[in-house]
Amino acid sequence: MKKVLKAGVVAGAVALCAALVPGVASATVRGQIDICNDSGVGVVVKLPERGGFSSYVVKPRPANGPCYPWRVGGGNAWEGADVYFTPNRYLVSFHYNPSRGAAVFVNDSGSVRVYN
Repeated sequence: MKKVLKAGVVAGAVALCAALVPGVASATVRGQIDICNDSGVGVVVKLPERGGFSSYVVKPRPANGPCYPWRVGGGNAWEGADVYFTPNRYLVSFHYNPSRGAAVFVNDSGSVRVYN
């Protein structure tokens, strides 16, 4: 009984987190990086190991608006990704695996949250 209850609590907590953070569920989309721009300026994500392949400039989204789904394809290998405010203000790097997908949230202060 305790194991069943514990499993239920863990599953409930995971579901609650996914519901409270918009776009996290989309992080499971294979070959895609969802870019959620909650800042006041444009944001770009670049994949330097692909010769600097980059997203379009993602404009700020309206409150709780949709994220930009950047289809990047790829295989199963981890690779680096860089996040910038436009035109070239570096914010952060993270590792991305196309087989898992990712979601990137950027706010006004330049704080970046990555789910992958």
